[in-house]
Amino acid sequence: MDRLAGETGETVTLAVPAGEEVLTLAQSDGRHFVASGNWAGVRTAPHCCSDGKVLLAFGALGLQPGRLRRFARDTIVDRRELARDLERVRSRRFAVCVSELEEGLVGLAVPVRDDGTCIAALCISGPAYRLDRDAIETFAPACLAAAEELEQRLGATPHSGEE
Repeated sequence: MDRLAGETGETVTLAVPAGEEVLTLAQSDGRHFVASGNWAGVRTAPHCCSDGKVLLAFGALGLQPGRLRRFARDTIVDRRELARDLERVRSRRFAVCVSELEEGLVGLAVPVRDDGTCIAALCISGPAYRLDRDAIETFAPACLAAAEELEQRLGATPHSGEE
């Protein structure tokens, strides 16, 4: 996580399912003064953050019934739209949220797996003016590689293929 934070300059977090929410367990800070704050110990709704979308898309969390709460201007609150977004997450193997949890906050998350099962999400986050489309395209492969290394370091059983 520290190496990924150093490579990207952005905040890196590791989150897991916690009941119906996402719980951030650990954080490595980037080098920028304008950053996304201390997330360790924070719980969030899964439908409005990139780590939550990874956990939903890869089956580590289930979406609870009822209305989806709007947290920011671009929070997806329509379940059909969210289902389409989760399908894109599965297809490209990472989730991106822009101004869904908080205005101007961007998150990019990838799954951390054990034997093919998603057990956590590795995320980088920062302001939209730095984490633009080009940065996302550059950082996504680095995040996927960092998640694979984390899986190895945690002793996870390798999976036999993509989901």
